[in-house]
Amino acid sequence: MAEYIEREALLKAMITSDERINLFQAGIASARAVVASAPTADVTSVEWIRADERLPDDERDGETVLAIVSGKPHENITLCQAIMLAGYFGEEGWVVNEYPEWENPVVTHWMPLPELPKNK
Repeated sequence: MAEYIEREALLKAMITSDERINLFQAGIASARAVVASAPTADVTSVEWIRADERLPDDERDGETVLAIVSGKPHENITLCQAIMLAGYFGEEGWVVNEYPEWENPVVTHWMPLPELPKNK
């Protein structure tokens, strides 16, 4: 027995398919409107800055930053690319917060600290 397609059933299925496509497209349009109206995040990409390319701003002398530090702050302590809090002072150079008496620490990179949270 040969199979055949009933014309009315096919037309009904096609209309149903069109309705589904229209509903899907309406859903996508609605989602696009929500995304378009959402506020953008105020995000600044923070990356490590090479110390030989740029130092922290002079007007913020001693501002605390994250720094990648190597060297010997004490006879029995050796740091190799340790991430430390430090500040850069124009005349003194780098001062590592944990070892303020350390002279000439080797800082290869630094990064500003993020903003403090705002109280609401």
